[in-house]
Amino acid sequence: MKAAMLSKGYIDKELAPSYFLECLMYNSSNENFRENNLSEIIVNIINQFYRDNKDGSISNYVVQNEQRKLFGTGEQQWNLNSASHFISQLIKFWSEYNCLEIN
Repeated sequence: MKAAMLSKGYIDKELAPSYFLECLMYNSSNENFRENNLSEIIVNIINQFYRDNKDGSISNYVVQNEQRKLFGTGEQQWNLNSASHFISQLIKFWSEYNCLEIN
């Protein structure tokens, strides 16, 4: 999806480095994957990111080794504003190119 979002102009290359997206996905609940099709799994994941961003709990996300938080000002941390923008563009992209609604 990142490649499609880049090619269609939803995001620029610097907004969401792959490592940060991997870390974002690491924080997705296992329950999000208990669906029968990929579209529903994606919607569940996007909904979690939206809710967690809205209520602020996204700031507690960690990197895969669980030794530091994903968001912060460190060299290996993602800017929370960039992540919020990525999530909003992800929702816009998904809504425009798919038929399942994001809640």
